[in-house]
Amino acid sequence: MLGRKSVGSVGDYMRRGLEPMAQRLGVDYDESFFSPPQTPEARVFDAFRVAQSLLMFLSYPEGWIFGPNPSKKLAKRAARAVHDSLVTDSGRSAISHMAQGCAREMAALWRRAANDGGPDVIPEQLREGARRSDDLGALAAGFWPVEDPYGALDKIALYEKQRVADPDNPDAVIDLHGYNGRVSVAFGAALIAVGTDLEEFSHLAYLPVAYLDLQVASGLQHDWVFNAEIWRNLLSADPLPYAEFMRSS
Repeated sequence: MLGRKSVGSVGDYMRRGLEPMAQRLGVDYDESFFSPPQTPEARVFDAFRVAQSLLMFLSYPEGWIFGPNPSKKLAKRAARAVHDSLVTDSGRSAISHMAQGCAREMAALWRRAANDGGPDVIPEQLREGARRSDDLGALAAGFWPVEDPYGALDKIALYEKQRVADPDNPDAVIDLHGYNGRVSVAFGAALIAVGTDLEEFSHLAYLPVAYLDLQVASGLQHDWVFNAEIWRNLLSADPLPYAEFMRSS
């Protein structure tokens, strides 16, 4: 989702959002690219880095263009609001919320896979990965508590109550449990980020959260799959530096 910007401008922008988080954690921002994240603080910071990457989907108009009659003008305004906010305190709360949600949804995915079984599934490994993911999410919450003064998450909870699709429907075209979790986390984080502009944009989250939008599902799935290997690395006993994944991407 970063293709229209130069590598330098994207790097500067991402740094503005993340460096205050690195400072609170006692992590050197530049060294963190090349040093294995061995300490809890370093792992949490890389989790925040993954979360920022996932949130970039909604900092572009394409992330907000869905439904039968989408407004491209409104989508641009929403994307700009998210983009501008991700380098502020509200944006950093959004990043923490995204990291905690990523931890929770990865754990839920692995537990579903462990329960479903299959010829190549090792349930104990999946459940252990889920436990470690939950632990990483708890660390993120402790190091950077989420502030949501305008009630963004209340809006998402309201939309969740109005969902019409049965996530256990065996004929569903996609994994609705996964979709529901990812879309709530992503749009919840985006609405936290926009802060005082919540009322202008919160209604845009209704359709993807309460219903199923395949375009949103595809965009989220692409980004989550890309970052899944980085997330699994953070849960390993001997994690690789973040730069190792960037060189192979």
